[in-house]
Amino acid sequence: MSMPLQALLVEDNPGDARLIKEALIEMSAPRLQLTWTDTLTKGLEALATQEFDLILLDLSLPDSHGMDTVKRIEAAATAIPIVVLTGLDDEALAIEAVRSGAQDYLVKSEAEAHLLARVIRYAIERNHIHQTLRENEARLAALFEHMGSGVAVYQALQDGQDFAFSAFNRAAERIDHLPREQVIGKLLQEVFPSAAEFGILDTFRRVWQTGQAEHLPVSFYQDRRIAGWRDNYIYRLPSGEIVAIYDDVTERKQAEEQLRLAARVFESSAEGIVITDLKGRILSVNEAFSEITGYPLEEIRGQNPRILKSGKHSPEFYREMWGTILKEGHWQGEIWNRRKNGEVYPEWMTIGSVKDEHGGISHFVGTFTDITQRKAAEERINFLAHHDALTGLPNRVLLQDRVSQSLAICQHQGSKAGLLLIDLDRFKNINESLNHAFGDQLLQEVGQRLEGCARRVDTVARSGGDEFVVLMTEVRDIGEIAAAANNILIALSQPFTLDVHEINITSSIGIAVYPGDGENAQNLLKNADVAMYRAKDLGRNNYQFYTQDMNARTFETLVMENSLRHALKRDDFVLHYQPQVDIASGAMIGVEALVRMRHADLGIVPPGTFIPIAEETGLIVPIGAWVLGEACRQGREWLDQGITGLRIAVNLSANQFRQPGLLDTVAKTLADSGLPPGQLELELTESILMRDSELIIATLQSLKKMGVQLSIDDFGTGFSSLAYLKRFDLDKLKIDQSFVRDITSDPDDLAIARAVIALGHSLNLKVIAEGVENGEQLELLRANGCDEIQGYYFSRPQPAAEIPRLLHDKRMTG
Repeated sequence: MSMPLQALLVEDNPGDARLIKEALIEMSAPRLQLTWTDTLTKGLEALATQEFDLILLDLSLPDSHGMDTVKRIEAAATAIPIVVLTGLDDEALAIEAVRSGAQDYLVKSEAEAHLLARVIRYAIERNHIHQTLRENEARLAALFEHMGSGVAVYQALQDGQDFAFSAFNRAAERIDHLPREQVIGKLLQEVFPSAAEFGILDTFRRVWQTGQAEHLPVSFYQDRRIAGWRDNYIYRLPSGEIVAIYDDVTERKQAEEQLRLAARVFESSAEGIVITDLKGRILSVNEAFSEITGYPLEEIRGQNPRILKSGKHSPEFYREMWGTILKEGHWQGEIWNRRKNGEVYPEWMTIGSVKDEHGGISHFVGTFTDITQRKAAEERINFLAHHDALTGLPNRVLLQDRVSQSLAICQHQGSKAGLLLIDLDRFKNINESLNHAFGDQLLQEVGQRLEGCARRVDTVARSGGDEFVVLMTEVRDIGEIAAAANNILIALSQPFTLDVHEINITSSIGIAVYPGDGENAQNLLKNADVAMYRAKDLGRNNYQFYTQDMNARTFETLVMENSLRHALKRDDFVLHYQPQVDIASGAMIGVEALVRMRHADLGIVPPGTFIPIAEETGLIVPIGAWVLGEACRQGREWLDQGITGLRIAVNLSANQFRQPGLLDTVAKTLADSGLPPGQLELELTESILMRDSELIIATLQSLKKMGVQLSIDDFGTGFSSLAYLKRFDLDKLKIDQSFVRDITSDPDDLAIARAVIALGHSLNLKVIAEGVENGEQLELLRANGCDEIQGYYFSRPQPAAEIPRLLHDKRMTG
């Protein structure tokens, strides 16, 4: 039994690592033993102490990312095949890695056993074969050219009656004082006229006929032209060629072995190889050719490769291909051929011409690989670019295209089109009460029911989240759209069975009709969205057509947007500051800056009223810049008043963080205000960090170099992950008030708070809890090691003038 292959898996995601392990267990061959490490550092350590036949490498690791990961692995394991593991959004980087030296790549979501087995087998085979070919070609050329003894090879002609030079090495040139260009292709007697006279030609014929090696006759040395040969002898190759070696018997045997090795490489190559003569008649094929096409050599020898034609290419295609080969010497590209069993399949083929010693074409060599699996992967990628990965329905990109086509048809026919935007009511509650896996399953079944309600000419798409779109084209009567919407409401109101759970949902549908409600996809989607919110306002589980009065909601948004713009111009924003208290000492150690807007009619407007609109319109960027500047200015003013060590916490929105000039803004604000960077704390949301890109890492590193402190706001409300916490140099975690509110009555909230505190301390981070409203909450947090507190129990957000008074209030700890 052969020894198992040793594979190294470098993958930081335990879930992906488990899936790959399970896929490997399902493989029947080759057998593998897997070593798993979750960082590049550990992987390099394993390579230093163990021998491996294969490396499975994730491109995104905690301590390395992208092409740098591939380069570092290649530097430590130059002769080991590497298979890159990638997610869909990283596949272009994986392809670059393959082009740079990796053997293959594998999309993690498609790591089934049979595909993984094929990738592993082909990666190892290609690596071994390519390495062997390179080594053997180099050895053969070097051996022939640099042998200390002269070597001459003769092609037998006329059934061994005459012989012509076919090869002549450098040592032979030196010994015989003949340049090879005057020898190759010439008859033995043309080069050595005395060959017949001294019995050399008879010796060649005898060796060729009997296959027995012989020394050249002594009389041969009488010819002055060959003076200097010593102990020469000749023999016949299996191919019928005659080889004459001068002096070194050992080198002759090495040359024979190299020739046999080259033949073995030809046979063992994973790529199909076919050799034809000048007229296109097949002379030889290797085993891989027979495995791929189904034709053995004895059946196809003498045939023309056109026997493999699939019929998918035009005569012009083949004329251009052969024109390129004859003009440039080679052609490479994708071609479809037909196996012996009739199956048509794609190949990646390279065809090159082989020239003889006179520069004329003597043979053609074709090498190819079966790319059926690669084509399937490309089709899958193209599908995912236009379809939702979860439901398989058209995505927003494809929907836009379908809408454009539909409107063109409707305009030509004078018909209508209906766009139905379907939102699942309270879908978030299902995700939270069960889990995201059940939520995904529900979305899949909703998509299936919607397809069941649609006509053949309609398009059902998932536009994102829990929103679906049904595009009805070539509609004559709006009543058809209303009937379709009613059918959808009925279909979606029927119970869904998810595992052992029976789920009941309703939906709200907004409808926009072409041409009255919009003349393009963007306007129709926007108006359908307005109608959908109207359906929700009316109690959900109904449908609403778009009408002009539904613009009221849009108008309110516009009014608030204008108010924000005026407030920026008139400096109508004001900051209030909520104290942050150290639990152990009871001292105020910081404040969080919270923005308010002064409005002539509404008075002081809280952030919950205008921040969402500011985010939506992009005004959050200038508002955030103002907040940062005012908070730093106020911090400097307090410092000048003798209030030292007071940290100012300022929230950064995702839109602010993505601005190219963020670093310059922070640096300039600190410089203009004079506030020491260590007294500024920037609070980031989890959504910013979860992107985990190199740009985010670089931005955070630059902020830390400035001396600014960094914290995560509302920790635990998103997809909190230890993986991203480890990657970023943070200072603090903030427990969201939603967990603090019921901490004394809800064991789950208490458990979450304890977990966040323990996690923060394990990473040397401070932990602050916001939303503390009573002494019981304080004592529980104190007992569980929380570092800092913020909330109404101590103080509501106060104007800046009140902060000095609060600083000296000794009752802060209750």
